[in-house]
Amino acid sequence: MLGLLSAPALSSPSAAGILAKEDVAKKLSEILESLKEHAGQEIAAEIAASEQDGAELSEAEENALVESRYREYRRDFLFTVMDFFAARMRAAPGYAAYRNIDAVEDMARSFDKNLQELAVLSFFMDRVRFAEGG
Repeated sequence: MLGLLSAPALSSPSAAGILAKEDVAKKLSEILESLKEHAGQEIAAEIAASEQDGAELSEAEENALVESRYREYRRDFLFTVMDFFAARMRAAPGYAAYRNIDAVEDMARSFDKNLQELAVLSFFMDRVRFAEGG
């Protein structure tokens, strides 16, 4: 995932850079979707195991468990992105570096508001700066 955020084209202010950012946003959205699918598979396996012991869950309870697990995975995703930009900030401090950290925090808040993930990721990619030195 971090390789996506390291592509040289992302620092270009040209149309190619803008398209590269949108492409990365879509790929990050696909990563989140795969995390959601994985959460669903894990919960389904756990439920199957618990049903052998006589426990049963409603569909709403099962969906709540999947959503909760997915939120954990998404939080880890956000920590990974934050670590990436924090490392860049330590390497080249400056206004843009702090702005990128702020953008990650805003992305986390937007996810908590249940906004559409691709839109949030696209806005995030538009806000962050990838130029060397900040």
